[in-house]
Amino acid sequence: MYLFHPGNQAASGIVHLKLTNLGNAADTLTAVYTFSKLSGTNDPPKANVKLFPNPTTDFFTLEKAEDVASMRIFALDGRIMARFDVSPDNTYSIGHLPVGNYVLSFEDKNGQLFQAVEINKR
Repeated sequence: MYLFHPGNQAASGIVHLKLTNLGNAADTLTAVYTFSKLSGTNDPPKANVKLFPNPTTDFFTLEKAEDVASMRIFALDGRIMARFDVSPDNTYSIGHLPVGNYVLSFEDKNGQLFQAVEINKR
């Protein structure tokens, strides 16, 4: 789990869950959940941002990203691997990252997490 704002103030986080069938390791299910504890009256944006291609090799593009102000890419152990501010063409380079699975989080203009997705870098 990754928490962005400690303390008793507004907080948000990501839970990355991976379930593997011990009888068949190829039978694996992954899910990414987000949560927010808001301290104001503003509702978070709708979680409908789409990412493609996924899996990817060098870059990804976002659709329906009007509410995204910034992003972070996390390794599955919680390390922040990259940060992005919004790009006018909604295309972002990850060619510098090692091959693997990551969690990409989307934050709104108030810095509140409102969606996270898993991204696979090949």
